[in-house]
Amino acid sequence: MRNNLRNVWDINASQDNAIEIWLKTQGIPTSGKNLLILWSRFSGKGGDIHIEHDTSYWGIKQIVHRVADMYDAIIITGDKGYIKERAKKYDETAEEINRYYGPQKVFNITEFWKGNSSELKAWGGNTRLGQFKLYDYFQRHFQNVKHLGFRSGNLEMMAMLGYTVRYMEEKGSESGGRMTIWFNRGDGETEKGGKATGYERLLLGEPPTRSGKFIQYQIQEINREMRERKEPFQQKINELENAHEKADSPAMKNLNKEMKKIDDEGDARKKKYAGSDLSPYRKDQQPPRPILKEEKSNYSEGFNTDDMDIILRYLQPLDWVERETSYEQYIPQRTKIYDRLLNMETL
Repeated sequence: MRNNLRNVWDINASQDNAIEIWLKTQGIPTSGKNLLILWSRFSGKGGDIHIEHDTSYWGIKQIVHRVADMYDAIIITGDKGYIKERAKKYDETAEEINRYYGPQKVFNITEFWKGNSSELKAWGGNTRLGQFKLYDYFQRHFQNVKHLGFRSGNLEMMAMLGYTVRYMEEKGSESGGRMTIWFNRGDGETEKGGKATGYERLLLGEPPTRSGKFIQYQIQEINREMRERKEPFQQKINELENAHEKADSPAMKNLNKEMKKIDDEGDARKKKYAGSDLSPYRKDQQPPRPILKEEKSNYSEGFNTDDMDIILRYLQPLDWVERETSYEQYIPQRTKIYDRLLNMETL
């Protein structure tokens, strides 16, 4: 399958010279040992689904600070953000690290495909399929390349092309189950015996964004309420089953009908949180109804310590020996004081 994809998409070494020229214009190393590619996703807040799987600028900062010394280069790619001007936060993170190294180490190339330079167009970097040639170049010119981001079509493509990929997802994700059929069961194959694509998951305790944490909590509360409402019906079903009641008896059918009714009501309520209803931008003609700042104020931005440990276990090279750096490696979560921000906005 991978060879077929490469042939169909014309992904090969034919544009290496042109790619190398473009990389040099960006100051990006053209070869090395360890390369990390961090994928930025903001399609949820941009009007698509699953806001909880969008990237946290602060979370990227945490990852970069923690592992920068382990890599020859770190590339931040993908979406700039639903507010494009905020992409400068990636530049700020890169500058925080780069000032301590000779050659630059961290590079923000988010939405590079929208560029208009002749060097970019020379290898098709301004086209959808042409973009993939860049990551294939990296795969062949660095000894160890790792990709990390939240679940997205681009990351899935990276795995299908044979690269080392992990996508992050929080426990209890309503849409997470459908992806498990593609996971490696330990022998290179899926549970159904197909060849595993390499699209594997890092299961985190919570999303890194405040919006994601808010959504996770709301869904957990709906699920808890559903379980409590269904419990007496389930107990009655268990009693009837122990009494050898037939599954198609009127009593059993009515109980299962009530259970399904509760499930349907819960699913309808959860749909609000999984779709684009809470997005600050809408692609349809409906007015946006984003999550209020007050509703997010109880949640911290960034990854918690346990989740950072999970991420580090994937990112840390096998031969790495920890050493001190001149910059802060451990960046904690942070809390925004919205009252102060709101007061500043009214000045």
